[in-house]
Amino acid sequence: MFANRVLKMARHLGKWARRTGVSCYRIYDADIPEFPLAIDLYEDYLHVAEYKRRHSLTPEEYEAWQSGCIAVLSEVLEMPEENIFFKLREPQKGKAQYEKQAWEKRELSVGENGLRFWVNLSDYLDTGLFLDHRITRSKVREQAAGKRVLNLFAYTGSFTVYAAAGGARETTTIDLSNTYLEWAQEKPRAQRPGGPPTPLPARGCYRVAKTPFRRTLRPCHPRPSYLFQQQAHARRTRRAARSRGPHPGGA
Repeated sequence: MFANRVLKMARHLGKWARRTGVSCYRIYDADIPEFPLAIDLYEDYLHVAEYKRRHSLTPEEYEAWQSGCIAVLSEVLEMPEENIFFKLREPQKGKAQYEKQAWEKRELSVGENGLRFWVNLSDYLDTGLFLDHRITRSKVREQAAGKRVLNLFAYTGSFTVYAAAGGARETTTIDLSNTYLEWAQEKPRAQRPGGPPTPLPARGCYRVAKTPFRRTLRPCHPRPSYLFQQQAHARRTRRAARSRGPHPGGA
């Protein structure tokens, strides 16, 4: 049942992906309760995250179940097991979700809507590109032409790349994590040749939101689990941005 479901969705979504120029997308999301997995395809690699749940398996049985899942995916998708990255997704406290879990640095350039992005499949719980933000990123590109764009809580800066590709006049990328700001500086190198440059990222989302910058488009997507000590900080940031409103002619 699990194998058939994965194969069916992979074939169905594969047609859509080839038509739209997307090479990274989710093919399975806990569709069957006995297999609580989120399976994302990144070109010729799989990123598999197990949603932690209660079960009655012994450690040996659980290891066999996990190995069996990997073997099934390898067979039905005709993919080497070494190209499958299996992780456990569980409720995180503090900064744990965004800390390194490995040091393999298995990085890959993937395509999305004509742009290229670096992802890290091995070292973090997340890869550096949230696939469920694809539609919103496209909307930013559609609205960015001629605008100054301020990307708050930017993670690795993919919204900035979309804004630049959409003809943004200027972009500013801000996050509280130096690690992700460094990653954001690398991302523009992966976008299509000839794209507009992205300015050096800065820090301090709340401080910048209160500053009367003339930004006409402001993507803002705070990550509460990372900002566990700064939840009020994030709320103030959004309030400050709303209180000023967009610059005339902005979105």
